[in-house]
Amino acid sequence: MPWLGVWSDATTYSAGQLVRHNNMLYVAKRTNLDVTPPVSLAGAYSFRAPTQPTTSVNNEEGDLELAIQFSVDVPGTISEFKFWKGSTANGGTHVGRLWRVSDTTKLAEQNFAGETSSGWQAQAISSPPAVAAGVTYLVSVRHPQARYGNTAGLFALGPITVGAITATNCRFGTTPGNMPDQTPGGGFAGLYYGIDFTFVPDDDGLDDWDIVLRGIAI
Repeated sequence: MPWLGVWSDATTYSAGQLVRHNNMLYVAKRTNLDVTPPVSLAGAYSFRAPTQPTTSVNNEEGDLELAIQFSVDVPGTISEFKFWKGSTANGGTHVGRLWRVSDTTKLAEQNFAGETSSGWQAQAISSPPAVAAGVTYLVSVRHPQARYGNTAGLFALGPITVGAITATNCRFGTTPGNMPDQTPGGGFAGLYYGIDFTFVPDDDGLDDWDIVLRGIAI
């Protein structure tokens, strides 16, 4: 297998060629690849974190289920639920959930534990659920005391793609434990609620590349 060094967007790759990207070694599956790098990027990544919402603590009160709607281009798993906590005013027991939108099926649920007083909160999922390419999902987090963080108009211009993740909008619900079914509208159109997750692509989901070796230092 010919070795081409570090992946470059200026190179057209052929089947069987080896390339390094971050700390992984890949082999190209087919000839005449475009400029897209191996989709796993750093192996696991989030949609928005660690970027902080522009409003750290919203003044809204109540028991809310807040969610982000998304799909992925390659199969993988969701390993963590995340949400932004601006202060201890955003208190109570937060619960992360993954939903399949087409049939409102709840695929995973995990309580947050060991939260800090502020910042991004991450909770590992004990049995990470699989997500399929091209299927629409929601990750929701229950906010018993509201006071969530948000970014106004994040989705005002349409979907946002990060790696294999494409997020389209946020949703909210006023019945905790149910899949959120309302989308912010009017002056709140495009609002982002500070909900996130960690996506881990499957090795088999790399359309143009196979992983040969992990953790290399060349």
